[in-house]
Amino acid sequence: MANAAANDESSSPQGDSEMMDVDPRVAEFLQGLPKTVRVRVEELQKLQEEHDEVEEKFREELAALERKYEKLYEPFYVKREAIVSGEAAAAVAETGADDGGVKGVPDFWLTVFKNHDDLGRRITTRDEEALKHLKDVRCSRLQEDGNDASFKLEFVFAPNPFFSNEILTKTYHMDDDDGEPVLDKAVGTTIEWKKDNLCQAAKSAAVRKSARTNGEEKPSEAKGDGEEDCDSFFTFFTPPEIPEDEDKLDDVEMEELHQDLEDDYELGISIKEQIIPHAVAWYTGEAVDDEDEDDEDDEDEDDEAEQ
Repeated sequence: MANAAANDESSSPQGDSEMMDVDPRVAEFLQGLPKTVRVRVEELQKLQEEHDEVEEKFREELAALERKYEKLYEPFYVKREAIVSGEAAAAVAETGADDGGVKGVPDFWLTVFKNHDDLGRRITTRDEEALKHLKDVRCSRLQEDGNDASFKLEFVFAPNPFFSNEILTKTYHMDDDDGEPVLDKAVGTTIEWKKDNLCQAAKSAAVRKSARTNGEEKPSEAKGDGEEDCDSFFTFFTPPEIPEDEDKLDDVEMEELHQDLEDDYELGISIKEQIIPHAVAWYTGEAVDDEDEDDEDDEDEDDEAEQ
């Protein structure tokens, strides 16, 4: 009987060497199943592996297709920037219209951002004056460690009295986790603020945000005397960082940090996938209506589910 039992254990389609590669928890679960059920589950696992191989090819082809169309989109974005900045005056000249000395489309990107809920709530009155000088927002895909899920956002500014940077960048470095992109870290531009500008509070808020993330100081400790506590759009360029010694963070601080990381990444994705491709619709308000309809549909579905 003992020999028969041993034969039953070794008759599984997966040999001992294959079982060594299986997650111990999965192996334990499989061993707890009746032999006939275990054999069927192992066949299902083989089917899943074949499915995953096809899915991997799909992801590769999808990435190639996205790269192809990103190149096809580029001329539209270049022309959009020229019209918004006023570098392309031919369209107005052809209509014979008098532009009244107005150059391009004033406050285009400021209006775009303010019409987007997540971006709009971050913009202060101090930020608005600086964002009026924003000429273009761009996104480029990066090749890192064999994957191209990483991306860089560029915010191109005209010369302005607030900071000396011509381009502010935010880069999202991604890792590959079983075919799924996961955020490794985000890196933002160090803004070279000019003295005595309206965004000094934004600069201070960014410094406090960085200190808080690294567990160095509490906001109240980093805040100057008489200084107004001010969140700002420009803190977007000071992304949250995971401190080297995470043990210094308590459970609440760790939860807040993970939420900040998720919110920051989601905002970057929104700029990449919503704002840049459909900026004109956000400027005119058309995209706002679409977003409201989506929210209403979600609420209706929730109400129906509760009934």
